Amino acid sequence: MTVVNGTSEADVLSGTDGNDQLYGLESDDVLLASTGSDELDGGDGFDTANYYAITSGINVQLATGAATVAGPDGKLDTLVSVEKIVGTFSNDTFSSSVAGVTLEGSSGDDVYIVSAEDVTIVEQDWAGYDELRTSLNSIKMAGFVEKLTFTGTGDFKAYGSDTDNEIIAGAGNDWLWGGDGADHFVGGDGYDTVSYSDSLEGVRVEDFTNYDGLTIAYGDIFTGIEALQGSGFDDVIYRHKDSMSIDGAQGYDTVSYRYAFDVANVVIGNGSNLAGDTLLNVEEVIGSSGADRFVVNASGVKVAGGIGDDVYTINSTGVTVEEDDSFMGGTDHVYTSLSELRLSAFVELLTYTGSSDFTGYGNDGDNTIVSGAGNDVLLGGAGADNFEGGAGIDIVSYDDSAEGLSASLNWGVQSGIAFHDVYIDIEGLRGSQFNDVLEGEWGDNVLEGGGGDDQIQGGEGNDHIYGGLASGLDAAGQSDTLFGGLGDDVIIAARDGLFTWVSGDEGNDNITLGRGVAYGGQGNDVLIFNGAGPSSVGGSGFGEQGDDTYVVDTSALVTIKDEGLDAHDTLILNTIADASQLSVTRVGDDVYLHSANDGSSGVPDNGVRLVDWYAGFATIEHVQTADGQVFELPAGGDGFAMFG
Repeated sequence: MTVVNGTSEADVLSGTDGNDQLYGLESDDVLLASTGSDELDGGDGFDTANYYAITSGINVQLATGAATVAGPDGKLDTLVSVEKIVGTFSNDTFSSSVAGVTLEGSSGDDVYIVSAEDVTIVEQDWAGYDELRTSLNSIKMAGFVEKLTFTGTGDFKAYGSDTDNEIIAGAGNDWLWGGDGADHFVGGDGYDTVSYSDSLEGVRVEDFTNYDGLTIAYGDIFTGIEALQGSGFDDVIYRHKDSMSIDGAQGYDTVSYRYAFDVANVVIGNGSNLAGDTLLNVEEVIGSSGADRFVVNASGVKVAGGIGDDVYTINSTGVTVEEDDSFMGGTDHVYTSLSELRLSAFVELLTYTGSSDFTGYGNDGDNTIVSGAGNDVLLGGAGADNFEGGAGIDIVSYDDSAEGLSASLNWGVQSGIAFHDVYIDIEGLRGSQFNDVLEGEWGDNVLEGGGGDDQIQGGEGNDHIYGGLASGLDAAGQSDTLFGGLGDDVIIAARDGLFTWVSGDEGNDNITLGRGVAYGGQGNDVLIFNGAGPSSVGGSGFGEQGDDTYVVDTSALVTIKDEGLDAHDTLILNTIADASQLSVTRVGDDVYLHSANDGSSGVPDNGVRLVDWYAGFATIEHVQTADGQVFELPAGGDGFAMFG
């Protein structure tokens, strides 16, 4: 056995073809292995064992207290105090469970098996197809190592190099970063994520058409990967097949299914999706050429279904839907649980899936709007729209119309934007801000005129009819004509209307009027004069047949003529405190009931005027003041003598 000793300097030592002992002693030495079974002892310093001269691949085993190198023809070297090993030009295997060593495979297809931290691997770009196998739970690939395989247990974090890598995950929930290069990510049994958070710019993932703006994601492919994470910039991620969870991270991120092999089935925001992708922190989604399905649980998202019959389920505000305006755009449907939603252009169907009250807006096309179980308000816009109500009181509103219109729940005349509209299980209509004609039907309807001079005809049910709006937020200056029709109706004139003509028609009606004329019609009616409008202008009431009740605010002058022969008509003066505050003035055949403190002389301009009272129309049997005291009037024209 030949023994070769070095010096205190940096030596290069070589042995014979036999079994040698090389001792580097001090400084940084290079020990050249030969064909025999050698003992290579580097001594002090950073020492290298070099196997360039060996013509076949070697197998390096580095463990605590034992370091061996197996070569061809039974060669077996022992290494002592060696910090770096340089392999052959053939296919070498390096296995290290000790830290602080450097492994250089040279050329050939080399395998590195690493189970310790702080192991340095050196490869060249011409040096074959090299693989790193590790049981460590986190590792970064060295440059020009092409393949990384995780052999350990638990969750794994892998960082690729700037070249083309193949990274194979394990059985845990692993995170994989490929870096530059066209990388192949292979998932294992767990939930595996590929991340581009290390990118210094926005990435374009699986963009097979983007040859002008390459990013670190260009050429990357995914096998068995469950999730993708974007960069901190504006990303574009193209989806083609398989289901994934995608987190766009920061920036304005787009996920496109334009080139997908199948239709898109997507949940955007929180939620699970067993049939397709789940997207988080994504600002724009582009559909495929087929019938896509989008569930949107995140706000601030733009979703473009494109061509095909697309379905959108929108559960969050601030969502924009874009559809194709051609015939290839298909018939598109939006489902929503939001309390208010407006259809985007070229979307045809809207269905409410929630449980509260809903306000739904159509677009300028032909829409079908389906309400829910609450009291809903539906606005179709232009186009021939179908409205389908639910269990509550549902109203079709034309408040957005730019002109007056005619609308009928009874298959009557339709005009304006209501032309060709169809109502199914709809209980009410609301007019525009212009002059409208509205008609009810056999059920209990709610009819609201809105602004303008409206004509409203109730139907056979117990209707609520408003000259303005049920909310009382009426436009001033309107003159309406309101008919109750059959049934026990509630009719309320616009509070600040110029003049309203009301007929309760048949039934026991309740009519509220500011100024205008009210006819109770047949039945036991209640006519309320609320004193709205200028104080010098009141209304006129004609109770007609039945036991009628007149409720009057005496700040204006209200004219009443009750021609009915029933003996139970009542006048309630709700702004005159008690009998001591009531004055009675006769002017011709009329009697005026007014406040004793109004200071009027001559013909009063406030209170109540009972027409032809002294000419045989003394048909009010009871008078009640604000304190609740009721006075029964004796028959005959002098019934008010008791008030002096």
